Amino acid sequence: MSGGYSPAAAAFYNGNLAHSLDFDDPHAGGSIHPSAPIVPAALAAAEMPGVDGHELSRALWRVYEVQIRLSIALNPTEH
Repeated sequence: MSGGYSPAAAAFYNGNLAHSLDFDDPHAGGSIHPSAPIVPAALAAAEMPGVDGHELSRALWRVYEVQIRLSIALNPTEH
């Protein structure tokens, strides 16, 4: 990290900005907006040493899958 925020702080700030600017993508099957919490955290983690683009894309795919499946399983009518 060179003069920026810590990964945790970057994820927090970017996640808040994503929600406040209404950059929410819908997933109707699970009644959720997965990108706003997932992408800022993943991008902040990607800033850490040793993380490459391939690893980032695999992690994003896995987290989307888990979040959507959990949302559908728990209660798709809740928002």
